This record gives sequence, structure tokens and C-alpha cells, in this order.
Amino acid sequence: MSEELIKKVEAEVREFFSKLGFEIEMKISRKDNTFKIDIQSRESQELVGEKGKTLLEIQHLLNAILKKKMGSEIFVDLDIAGYKERKIRYLRELARSVADEV
Repeated sequence: MSEELIKKVEAEVREFFSKLGFEIEMKISRKDNTFKIDIQSRESQELVGEKGKTLLEIQHLLNAILKKKMGSEIFVDLDIAGYKERKIRYLRELARSVADEV
């Protein structure tokens, strides 16, 4: 069931971006009910938006769509072009720097 569920989620995500007119490459992994989805696209900057706002809105929409279509509690952790990963790295480095100053 796990592999089947991943394929269903992947199909829904691909359909979502296709309907919006975006071509994407996607990596997806699952841990419990959380699906980590990494998207690459030529329009990545547009999909991320200012300060990641569009990315978070897309993540919210995907969570709502998948919950409705799958009928279960599914959480999507979406990243586009490594934006969230870079942000997390930056914040960790900033926290270390601030801690070193104290």
C-alpha cells in the first residue's frame, strides 16, 4: 500500500502543476503520513514567490486537495528548488553565530 499511495500522491501533484501550466521534475519520499516532495522547474522562482509565500500557499492547497481526494490525513512538506533547505541552513548558521556571540 505504501508504494501505491506514493504513486497516487505523485500523480495528484503532477496533475496540479500541469493544470497550472508548469513542467516539473519531482522527488517524493514518505515517512508515516508526511510526504516530502522536492520540485524542480524552470519557473522555480515564480513558484517559490517572495519570501517563500507562494511555496507555502501551494503546499497548503496540495494538503487540502490530497486530504479531500485520499480521504485520510496526509501532510505534504513541499520544497521547490531547495528553497526551504537553504532557508533552514541559513537559520541554523545564524543561530550558531548568535550563540557564539553570547
